[in-house]
This record gives sequence, C-alpha cells and structure tokens, in this order.
Amino acid sequence: MEFTEALACRARASDVSKDVRRFGVGFCSAFLVAQKVIVTTKHNDDKQYIWESQADDDSFTVTRDVDGEQLGRASYPIYFWSEVSCEWELINKKSIWLHNPEETTKDEYVSFFKSLAYDWEDYLGVKHFSVEGQLQFNAILFVLNRAPLLLESMKKSNIKLYVRRMFIMDNCEELIPEYLGFVRGVVDSDDLPLNISHDEMLQENKNILQVIRDSLVQKCFEMFYEIAERKQDYIQFYQAFSRKLEMGIHEDNRYRAKLADLLRYHSTMSDEELASLKGYATRAKDVQKVRAVR
Repeated sequence: MEFTEALACRARASDVSKDVRRFGVGFCSAFLVAQKVIVTTKHNDDKQYIWESQADDDSFTVTRDVDGEQLGRASYPIYFWSEVSCEWELINKKSIWLHNPEETTKDEYVSFFKSLAYDWEDYLGVKHFSVEGQLQFNAILFVLNRAPLLLESMKKSNIKLYVRRMFIMDNCEELIPEYLGFVRGVVDSDDLPLNISHDEMLQENKNILQVIRDSLVQKCFEMFYEIAERKQDYIQFYQAFSRKLEMGIHEDNRYRAKLADLLRYHSTMSDEELASLKGYATRAKDVQKVRAVR
C-alpha cells in the first residue's frame, strides 16, 4: 500500500515524471518507442501490481495483479512489437556467459567474441565457466589470434565487469594482472554492489575482487595449456604474446612456475622449432643431466 499511496500523492501534485524515473533509465526509454507501457512489479513484502501508462498522457493506473504469475528475483523476457515483421521480437536475450557451455555452439562464441573484441577474425582460445559457492559469478574469456594494436596493448585490462547482468565498467583492472591484459572477456558477479566502480567501494570489496581475480588467472592458464596442445596454434599464440608471458615471469612470483612452463626456447636439436624446458629435459642425454645436477 505504501507504493500505491505514494503514487496517488504524486499524481495529485502532477509529478508523475519522478515516479517514472524510479523505474530506471531502461523503463523511461521504453516511451521513446512505445505508445503504451505496462509494468508488472512486486516487492518482497508487498502484493503484486500492474502499472500502466500512455506516452501522450500524464496519467496512469495501478491495479492489483491477481491473475498473473507471481514474480520472483529473476530475469524476465522483454518483447518489442516490430512494425516491419509484424511480430513480437525478444530484445533482452539471455547473455551468452549465462548459457551452459556444453550447449553453446562455436558460432555463438565466434559471434560474441567479434562483438566483444571488435575483431574480424576467429579467436585462438575460449574458457567459459561459472563459480558457485561462497561467491557466485559467471565468466567467459578469449585469446586473440594476433597481437593487439598499439592502443589496445596499452590497456591494463580488457575484462568487462557486470553485476547481476548490469554493465558496470569496460576494463576492470582489479580483475586481472597487467601481463594478462591481452585476454578479452566478461565477468558477471552476483556478490558485488552496483556502485563498485567508485574507488571506496573497490576498496571495501577487494577481498571479493581478489577471489574472482585468482579464478580468472587460473582459467587463463588452463586456456593457454589447451592452446599449447595444438602445435600450430601455440606458435601463433607465442609469437603474439610471448613478451607478456615474460613480463609475468618478472612480476608474478605466485604463478612464475606456470608461466615458465609456457616459455619456449631455441635449441641445437630442435632446428627452427622452439622447445619448452620440459621438452629439452626429456631429450637430454644422461651426461647432460649429470652436468645439470652438478
């Protein structure tokens, strides 16, 4: 009743616009393309109502929704009537990072990657996963198949941050170390506040951000190792990003061993091919191994 009473008071004061703004920018923008807007809304501690208004009229109606399905905390489809196709079109499709990875096709990944990275080529690697437990978030990471342009390479992070499906910032530096700035991706957290972009909120939530960061770094290495299993793809990857890996060797003590496994070197036995330290040790003769121990 508090909601409806507030609406009634403001209606008498001819201040309907303030109530419209309470629904957010997305709701207000609906009047740019729609003649009539109907909103079904419910507070956890109140009954369900239907709010209805015309674009060319300052009035509105609010009625109890006794027949509709009861709303919960979830995302609901939004449809737009197309005058061209004369049918309802879904305009808020489920984000790809919320999909089941096993049910997501290569074409869907490629399409999303190109829109995310503004790239015209395919990606070299993808890692799509979700974390549930003390914290909950969904993420999708990509590796480009070429070195980024100069301006792109200067960015410390290329990870977009969402909070409960709402876009927050374009490149969250707290989510990934600088030497992995070439990785493109999206993180969608259920635990961070919507105003996380404010400096003080970043400090207050640094523990949550650190947990997400650790998970992303681990998944990046898993993705790199998967690429390493494909010989030609790894040659391409290494030519593009070996300097970033070397930067990580100097900057990141925690993951230095994992980074070392990804480095490649020239040797007298591999001709033009680069060899890993493990590969070199496997081929080494006994006398070489003895000398190395001494």
